Amino acid sequence: MENIIQKIRQLNSARAGSLAELAFALTAARDVGGEIKLGKLKIQHADQTDFVTVSGRRIDVKSRRFRANEPLPPLRAYQGPRVKEIEYGVVEFYDNGARISLEGQLLAEIDENKLETIWREWLKGRAQEIPSAEKPASEEAALEISSEVKSFFTAKGFAPRVIYRTCEPSFGKESPGNLKPTKLVPKGISIYLSFYPGNVNRDNLYRLIAFPDNQASKLPMHAKTHLHLPKVNLEEVDPKYKFKNINDLLENYFKRFPKSD
Repeated sequence: MENIIQKIRQLNSARAGSLAELAFALTAARDVGGEIKLGKLKIQHADQTDFVTVSGRRIDVKSRRFRANEPLPPLRAYQGPRVKEIEYGVVEFYDNGARISLEGQLLAEIDENKLETIWREWLKGRAQEIPSAEKPASEEAALEISSEVKSFFTAKGFAPRVIYRTCEPSFGKESPGNLKPTKLVPKGISIYLSFYPGNVNRDNLYRLIAFPDNQASKLPMHAKTHLHLPKVNLEEVDPKYKFKNINDLLENYFKRFPKSD
């Protein structure tokens, strides 16, 4: 019979992340050295943030699963790519349970019995009972604009792929890892929308890049990136792929690329 750790190791990444978020939320009220007391958390799941504390602290929770008999390393803060003004919680699943921390400070160590309890709560959908914040206006606005753009190109018989960020300046010159398409489709078009944080609307774009997928090989790529993912150098993109705003894109895309097959 599988134990709880074996079950967790078999989860896909998204489900392991969801379980980690619940484990983090259920231990958030603990004191750490008398300094950290998060209290109740509200789910956000937008703008690189999983939770928001009552005092407004933004937290993104990362999960990590260790193989059987793999030793748990010394506790330290999250070492991956970071976004300014966001704190990082880490939930590490290993042979004897889970270790939960925030910025390198221990929140809790959970044994298999406690982890089993959290697992059962997770299976029942307990995560939905954590007080949820309203969907951020920035996310709603970005989705609406993305839908408008996608509908425009779809109506003309093309296959658009819209990617967006609601806080672009935090990422520097690196694009999302999926901006350059890995598979070409007939009449494929990639559109990248990035907004200034705090006020997402059609006229508040930080960058707007669009190109026929069959020209993706012309995009300037970074030689080295975080996590070794292929990312476009946004500062060096050819001006012909850049647009001033949504109206510029809709009015002039096919003037620049009349043959977008």
